Amino acid sequence: MYFSAGLHEYKPEWVPDLPSKEIGENSRHIILRNVKIGDDLRDVGIRVVESKSRIEAASDLLNDRYAWRGYGRGHKIITDPYHITFTAELDGKVVGTITLGVDSDNGLASDRSFGDHNDDLRERGAKICELKRFAFCPSVQSKELKAALFHIVFVYGSRTFGCTDLMIEVNERHVRFYEAMLCFSRVGESRHNSVIDRPVQLLRLEVAKIRDYIDQASMAAGADHKRSLYSFFLSPSDEAAIYRRLTGDHVDAAYPSRSDHATDGWPHLPAWQYRPRKDTRWPA
Repeated sequence: MYFSAGLHEYKPEWVPDLPSKEIGENSRHIILRNVKIGDDLRDVGIRVVESKSRIEAASDLLNDRYAWRGYGRGHKIITDPYHITFTAELDGKVVGTITLGVDSDNGLASDRSFGDHNDDLRERGAKICELKRFAFCPSVQSKELKAALFHIVFVYGSRTFGCTDLMIEVNERHVRFYEAMLCFSRVGESRHNSVIDRPVQLLRLEVAKIRDYIDQASMAAGADHKRSLYSFFLSPSDEAAIYRRLTGDHVDAAYPSRSDHATDGWPHLPAWQYRPRKDTRWPA
């Protein structure tokens, strides 16, 4: 898998004619090359959402998936300085979305059910962020893409807002996924969420430990290597270029990441040994 932080202009099928500032050179996005989607290698985009049309597309995906799970429709994606929504796009269509919520005077969504636990962290000086509104198209089966999306959100949240702790409120049946795939840990007991009328569990991930999880995954072998999404995270040396691109600072580069599906024959090194190389086969 590669990422390209260069300009990659296109008009998705579902997007009407928009001002160039929404689709063109000012778009805050990256292109991931050779991402394994099912049995195919595809190019996908990950974007910091700025346009109304993409918010609507992300909302449609979110409500389709939530309705299928029995959570109802009418769930809105908040657009303000404390909520940043990211989308994964395939062939110009939104196939995944997640929102990063940043703690403010208005608090977090998880405060409704778990305000006491969040307050405990605040009192200890933590800068809390939360992951919310996560949805993925069921036809897009890709650990690589989900890993890249989470990694980019982690990088953005820690570098932009100084997040020290990531919280997520999930249905009890999804707890194991976040524990096994991203090393989240339970906070207290499950409680009732009145919005979806379901019991939910609060989970926590300490941002300072993410680098250790990436390194541990890079050293794992066999089945253990595939068990965690950290095995598919982008190279740490890619992070600065990705962040600059997503914050609007253009970077003309294309780097490979640690991926079992790369086809160029480059060695797959542990995270701390990895060094990026410019690949002119993927023009910006």
